[in-house]
Amino acid sequence: DAPEARIRKLTYLSTALIALAAMGVAIRPPEYLQKLIVFSSGGLAVSFLAPVAGSIYWRRMSGAGAIAGMIAGSVGLLWLYGVGFQTTGKFQAVEWLGLHSFIWAFGASVVATIVVSLCGPRPDEALTCRFFGNDEGSAR
Repeated sequence: DAPEARIRKLTYLSTALIALAAMGVAIRPPEYLQKLIVFSSGGLAVSFLAPVAGSIYWRRMSGAGAIAGMIAGSVGLLWLYGVGFQTTGKFQAVEWLGLHSFIWAFGASVVATIVVSLCGPRPDEALTCRFFGNDEGSAR
């Protein structure tokens, strides 16, 4: 068997196993399926929204800032859900001041992204000019 053939067989087998598992879950869905979907999609948003937006629109954005934003957003959301579970015994996040946990975790991601990007070294000027142009008058 060539390595490509083994990889192909392994790919087909893993796809079939995942499909069977998905069918099993669909037959008996978990009690909190909607909450799991909100948690997972919210977790993706708070982890990636601020770093991606910073990378697209801000010349000063750094790789360390992106990583810090991803960590702060995901850890913040996990912590809020952990506190919610500890206080209520249910799979739900705590909401402070009437704001959804997404807002708090997203805020942590934005702050971490900005602070770490500003405190670290500037991105390489050649790379910045490649993506943002040579406009010296733009906001940095």
